[in-house]
Amino acid sequence: MKRFMTLLTRLSLQWDESPMVDSLETYKTIHSYGYGMGIKVLSTNGTAKGLIAQTKICETLASLDSALLTPRALWEFQGFRLQYHCRVPNFDIDAYPFQ
Repeated sequence: MKRFMTLLTRLSLQWDESPMVDSLETYKTIHSYGYGMGIKVLSTNGTAKGLIAQTKICETLASLDSALLTPRALWEFQGFRLQYHCRVPNFDIDAYPFQ
């Protein structure tokens, strides 16, 4: 996770930071941004929110692949990218069973 966060902070995103510790949305309360993907990072020190422009989602998420060191975590993340119609070379949808 530390590697992932390091790469995430290197992205050219504008972050809105707050000392308030926010909560994560549920599938019932999360909202979709028609113009991009919202990112929320929570810590004991507060909350940071950023936005990936819709036209940059695929390339931005692909740049984070190298932070995921275990094959299953990478597979899950790449599967998430597929939901955004991103091209994921050599992705094997059957590599792990769905549960």
